[in-house]
Amino acid sequence: MKPKISLVTLGVADVQRAKQFYRDGLGLPLEVDEAEVGMFRMEGAWLAVYDAEALAAETGRPSGGPHGGFSLAHNVGTRTAGHELGRLCRLLRRP
Repeated sequence: MKPKISLVTLGVADVQRAKQFYRDGLGLPLEVDEAEVGMFRMEGAWLAVYDAEALAAETGRPSGGPHGGFSLAHNVGTRTAGHELGRLCRLLRRP
């Protein structure tokens, strides 16, 4: 398996403001522009800005306070590879 982070999701307090910052301030190309998420295509990966509370609810983790949280994604080629990677991560996870 080739190690690669394919998506970084940032939990933010204000999605519209974050989209404006990354698009207009840093010049990243906004590819997905929806009310609840903005997704920017990067070289070999994606950056997403997503409501911090919604991200916390989806991941079952605390929102991380005013700075939100984050999520990393590693995509694999098959469902079987995904199950194997998940099994490995559960074995290595600290309690």
